[in-house]
Amino acid sequence: MAWFDQIISCSLVCHGGVRACDAYGRGGAMDERVGSRANGLAALEAAVLTGRLSRRDVLKRGAALGLTAPAIAALLAACGSSSKETPAATAGSGGSAPGAGTATTGTSGGGRGRGSGDLLRILYWQAPPMLNQHYANGNLISNPAALVLEPLIRISPEGDVVAVLCEKAPSLENGGISADGKTVTYTLLEGLVWSDGTPVSSDDAKFTWKWAIDPAAGTTSSPAFVNVDDIEVVDARTFKIHLKNTDPAWYNIFGRGTSDGAPILPKHLLENYMGDKAQSAPFNMKPVGTGPYKVTNFVPGDVVNYEINESYRFPDKPFFKKVEYKGGGDAPSAARAVLQTGEVDYAINLQVEKSVLENLLKSGVGELIVLPDGSVEHVFINFADPNKEVDGARSEPSTQHPFLTDKAVREALALGVDRDMIV
Repeated sequence: MAWFDQIISCSLVCHGGVRACDAYGRGGAMDERVGSRANGLAALEAAVLTGRLSRRDVLKRGAALGLTAPAIAALLAACGSSSKETPAATAGSGGSAPGAGTATTGTSGGGRGRGSGDLLRILYWQAPPMLNQHYANGNLISNPAALVLEPLIRISPEGDVVAVLCEKAPSLENGGISADGKTVTYTLLEGLVWSDGTPVSSDDAKFTWKWAIDPAAGTTSSPAFVNVDDIEVVDARTFKIHLKNTDPAWYNIFGRGTSDGAPILPKHLLENYMGDKAQSAPFNMKPVGTGPYKVTNFVPGDVVNYEINESYRFPDKPFFKKVEYKGGGDAPSAARAVLQTGEVDYAINLQVEKSVLENLLKSGVGELIVLPDGSVEHVFINFADPNKEVDGARSEPSTQHPFLTDKAVREALALGVDRDMIV
C-alpha cells in the first residue's frame, strides 16, 4: 500500500502550545509500545521523554531519521508516559507501515497525561465514507479508522515486526512461527477489552477471518486471508493461524504491514451481519475498537469526531481529549488553514505549488514538513475487459482486454513514460 499519494508528500503542522511529549506512538494508535528501536530513534525518544527537545527540534530530528510525516506528528501527539513495546527478533519484511495522520494542536491543557490537551484538528483531502478498515482501499478509510481499530502487529520503520495487541510478535526464535513457516501463534494481551468493555478473545480472531472471507461481504481485506487454511482457538487469549503455504507476508493477517490493515473485529457486534449484510452493519459507521479513541459523531464524506476511549489500556494516553478529522477542500485552502490562519492543527498530503507554499510560510504560523517515502507509485495494467459483463461484473479475469493484452501496446506505454521528468 502506498501511504502517500506521491513519492514526496507535504505535511503542514500549525505551531501550537504542545512543545514536547513523553512517548513515541505510531500512527493512529498514538500509544503503541515501541520502546526498543534503532539508536537514532531511541535517542530521539529519550530526548523527548526528558523534555530536552522543543517541538521544532522533534520535527527536524524526526525528518533527519527519515520518519514519515504521520509518524513525526504522532510522536508529538502521543504525549503520555514511556511505553515498553519491543519488536520481534526477526523482521517480517523490509517494508514499513505508517499509521494515521496526527498532529500538534494550538490548545494545550498544560499537562502531559491523558486528556491534557484539548481539541486536535486534522484536515484531510477527503473524509471517509465509512470507518471499517476491512473495506479500505487506501488511507481514505484506514487512516481515520486507525484511531479506533488497532492491528494485532505492525511493521516498524526499521522493518521489525512489532507487537501491538499481543504479548509478543511471532518469530522463529520465540516459537511463534513454526519451523515450516505454516503456523503462526498469537497470545492476546491480558485484560484487553473493546471500548464497550467486552473482552477481546481468540473467538473474535476466528470470527473476523470467517466474516472477511465471505464473498458476499465484499471486503477489501479478503486477500490478506487467502493463504489461511484455518484459525485454531487454543484458549480465550491464544490462537493459531494455520497457513496453506509458507507466506512471507504473514504479518498482514490481522496486522498492518504493506496493506491497509485487517484488524480483529468484535464478534458480538458483527455476528448478525454476515455475508450480504456486512456492508450495512452499524459498526461500519461507528466502530468499537481497542484504540485510544471512540467515535462520537460521523458524517460520511464530511467529518469524524472522536473522544477518549476510557477503556484504553494505557492510563496516561492519549494526550488530546478530542479529535476532529475533517475532509474536503482544495489543497491551497487547506495549506492556508494551517500555515496562515491556524484554523487547523495538521494537514497531510497536500500538493501545492512551491511559490504558494513559500508565500504562506512567511506568516510564521505553521511549518512545512517534506519527507521522502518508501512507497513506489505505480499503475496497474488491466488485462481484463472492462466492457464485458460476467455474472453482472466487469473486468473479470476470465475476459481479455481488447488491446492491453498485446505486448507491443504495453511496450509502447513503457517507452512513452518520461522517466527523467519523474526522477
